[in-house]
Amino acid sequence: MPSKKMFKKVFWFIFVVVFIIVTIFVVKFIYNIFIPSSHSPNIEITDNVFECENDNSILSRAYIILLGFGDHNLNQYLDKEEVILQNSKTKGVLVYDYNENLSLEEISNDFIQETNSFIQPLNAEELILIGISAGGTVASYSLNKLDFEGIVKLHTIASPLRGCDNGGFRKKFVEGEGFWREIGIGLDQFITPSLNYMAYHHKTVQDEYLEQCYSAVEMQNNNLENSKEFYYPEENHGSIVNLIFDKILSCYQ
Repeated sequence: MPSKKMFKKVFWFIFVVVFIIVTIFVVKFIYNIFIPSSHSPNIEITDNVFECENDNSILSRAYIILLGFGDHNLNQYLDKEEVILQNSKTKGVLVYDYNENLSLEEISNDFIQETNSFIQPLNAEELILIGISAGGTVASYSLNKLDFEGIVKLHTIASPLRGCDNGGFRKKFVEGEGFWREIGIGLDQFITPSLNYMAYHHKTVQDEYLEQCYSAVEMQNNNLENSKEFYYPEENHGSIVNLIFDKILSCYQ
């Protein structure tokens, strides 16, 4: 029969092995929470150039500007609104703000309610959505819920369409709540809308804001089918907004 000494050796051997395994798991878990992933996503950064696709037969348009995360200044883009309203085809402009402490689903439901109330009396043929940063995420997520029979053109600008995913898992425990936390843990594939839409994703490559969480390119990975994407390696999270805004306004004027 095995001696007590042998039992003790086996016991301590098993204990040490289990301890090492548990320690490795805990260290890896803590690392994933607090250290952003350095994973370089296998995403092709194309040199596609945005070309205006404006149907001149459209006689009436409505515009919705969705503000970025934590930007509650409804007057920030007054100069852009003035340019939009100077066009005789423009039937109205809505600037949409949201409470980032709510969930994306709650924000989306509120956005759809405001959008439907805004566009129904206008009888516009086309709806232009301009989503700035996280505002573009809200718009992309909400497209399938829109009650609009006309054409929808969505432009997102440096928008975290995918979220941090595994590289930003730490955000779930360390920072924020609601929408911010959802961006931190990563967003599921958006539902493709059945309505007549076109989506244009305008993306940064190096982005000091998005890279607080994860790779900027991965954060903006296209999460909506049948859309086009364009990269702007010389722009940052702030400068790309004015650049793309001007391109959009020039296109539809």
